[in-house]
Order: sequence, then C-alpha cells, then structure tokens
Amino acid sequence: MLALDEAAGRHAPTVLRMAAALLLVLPPTVVSGAEPVASPSSSAPEEGAEPIDETELDETELDETETEETEDELVVMALMDQAYEQLQKNEYRSAIELWKQAFDMLPPCKVSQRDGLYGFLGSAYWEVYKISNDEADLREAWAMYTKYLETPAARDPDVRRMIEKQFAEIDAEKQRLDAERLEQERQRAASEAL
Repeated sequence: MLALDEAAGRHAPTVLRMAAALLLVLPPTVVSGAEPVASPSSSAPEEGAEPIDETELDETELDETETEETEDELVVMALMDQAYEQLQKNEYRSAIELWKQAFDMLPPCKVSQRDGLYGFLGSAYWEVYKISNDEADLREAWAMYTKYLETPAARDPDVRRMIEKQFAEIDAEKQRLDAERLEQERQRAASEAL
C-alpha cells in the first residue's frame, strides 16, 4: 500500500482537474447538496388537487422533514469533503470508499449528484490503476466512465472532452491487456500442442 501512496503523487492533478471541472459544470445546488427552493406562488397545484392552505400546516411536521433531509444532505456533504481531503493526500482508495458511501446515501431523485459521482469514481479508479496495474481497477474506471458519459452531466463540451480523453486512454489500455491475454493464450495453446 505504501508504494501505491508514494506513486500516487504523480497522478493527483488528473483527479483534481476532474473534480474542479465537475464543480464548475454542476449547478450550485448539486455542489452544495441543497435542493432549489421554489416559492409557494411559483408552484401551481396539480390539476384537480386541493389548494394547500399554508396556515393549516403543522410546523413541527415541516421542521422534522426539513431536519431529516438536511441531516442526510449534511452527511453526504461531509463524506464528499472527506473524500476530497483523501484525494489531496493521494489516498485514492479511501476517497473511492467515501464517494461510494455518499453515492449509496443519495436518493435516486438526486440524479445530478449521483451522475457527478460516476465521474469522480471513474477518474479515481483510473489513477489507482496507473499506480497498481490491477485490472479490476481498470474495469471499474471503464465502468464508471461509461455510466458517466451516458448522463446529462457529461453534456458540457469541455468536461466531455476531458472525460472522453481519459476514457480513450482507459479503452486503449483495456485493449492492450486483452491483446496480451490473447497472445498468452495462443502461446500456451501452441506449447500444449507440441
């Protein structure tokens, strides 16, 4: 693990550039974890729905709901902050685990945040692979980037170019490993035939 940590310093800028690019592209509500607040007058009631009389709402119910969402959002934001701190220390595996925890805590309706985490995870796995040469890390990087490129978050041309460049490197490495494996199998089959 020490060798992984020592070699990681050479690769930190790629993940940090990825994080910075995503923070620039994602809306502020995604970065902060907060949901945009709509004013009551701006949201029309659904067709056939009874209008809500705000004076009849129980404030304790509202406070409990807001507190629960806020607590979850705070935990996710704390995990993201911890992951970023680990990233700055070149502790990619720790950052990956923290991002996975944050991803698991996000409800499916937090699509933008979940999509952004695919990008973070893909970049971190790619950096870990460049240090570890563990093919499992390469497969994870490929899978996360594949998912990320399918998301609306990857529509920004600058971010997409950066991701596609890294994805092309990952794909080339994957093809190289596949070609090596085929050659080894061919050589093994040839030696067994003798």
